[in-house]
Amino acid sequence: MCGIFGSTDAGKNCSELLEALNYIQHRGQDSAGVAWEDGWIKMFKQTGPASDLVKCGLISAKGGSGGIGHVRYATQGGCDKLNSQPFSVLSPFSIAIVHNGNIINAEGVRGLLKRSDKNILFETGNDAEVILRLFAEFYGRGGGIENGPAAAFNAAVESQRILRGAYSVIALLGDGSLLGFKDPYGIRPLLLGKKRSGSDIIFAMASESGCLEKMGYEVVYNAGPGDIIYTGKKTAGEFNIYKGVTRKKALCSFEYVYFSKGDAVLNGLPVRDVRLKFGSLLANKIKQLQVEPDVVVPVPDSGIIAAEGVAGAGGWKLVHALVKKKGARRSFIMPEDRDRMMVINGKFNIDVDAVKGKVVAVVDDSIVRGLTSKYIVNLLKESGAAMVYYCSASPRVYFP
Repeated sequence: MCGIFGSTDAGKNCSELLEALNYIQHRGQDSAGVAWEDGWIKMFKQTGPASDLVKCGLISAKGGSGGIGHVRYATQGGCDKLNSQPFSVLSPFSIAIVHNGNIINAEGVRGLLKRSDKNILFETGNDAEVILRLFAEFYGRGGGIENGPAAAFNAAVESQRILRGAYSVIALLGDGSLLGFKDPYGIRPLLLGKKRSGSDIIFAMASESGCLEKMGYEVVYNAGPGDIIYTGKKTAGEFNIYKGVTRKKALCSFEYVYFSKGDAVLNGLPVRDVRLKFGSLLANKIKQLQVEPDVVVPVPDSGIIAAEGVAGAGGWKLVHALVKKKGARRSFIMPEDRDRMMVINGKFNIDVDAVKGKVVAVVDDSIVRGLTSKYIVNLLKESGAAMVYYCSASPRVYFP
């Protein structure tokens, strides 16, 4: 899971990009970076949250040109600046990319490119660099910027034919144009937004609809499996969509469970409505087990909506007894168990009076490693809860 954003107008000093990255910060905390077009593609990235990019004061975008941004949850490559995104090349054409996903045949593709007649060299173990090098190879063969959208579309299709895994990619081309493309199954989300600024039409792509709406964009397209989207200076306020390599639609279910914010809309389904339904179904299971909680306690933040569904369907009292401390980070996306436990141990305050002597049904969005759930159960017991039931709102995952 990562967060990506791109706009045909990055804003002065990348203000548009930085505001968007702060909104999607929940999708990755390991590093953040931006790239923008200013005659050629410039880039700045570093470890840590997106807010640190603002503090650096090294971004010199003039505004009016395209740009892309990324917040990273590391899955391949180290948690360092070198492995942070965006990645860029300057030859034979200037390109930068960001991506959200995981390429499962990255090592094979890396080896293929190394053995090619161009003897392509790699600097990192990050699969984003593999996507970039592969796309750039096909883009160059197709004539690059000189052939406009046709070369970009062809490079995306050829890349889709080789890459295996889940990915949504935004590429910034040397003329400030943007190209977005998804894997053939459409596993990771990518949306297109449009807004007017004076006499100009600005387009943006993002991982979440709420990000676009916050930035004043109207969501005009929700990319599906294999979709390729092109927009930029040469499109005269229009965008082009090409259907690339496609398979059966398979959007990642965890986008509904945990990844996305509650205000997101995915494939026409509001995330809030889905999580409420999860909660309603969970309430039925709790009743089947003949459990009668005195209070339903949500695990903030992503468990709150499901807990509302549980309490509403079950007729039980909802109590926000767990209070997330200001500035607490998401523990799931920390790189190591030691780091996760450090975050978890300082993450919550508890309203002791709300749970003391009570039968408590704790509602979390899911249980993955069990670190947070064990900590919360112990915290509630230490606070005097008579009984604790830990309830996962996520449906069971079959056939992963």
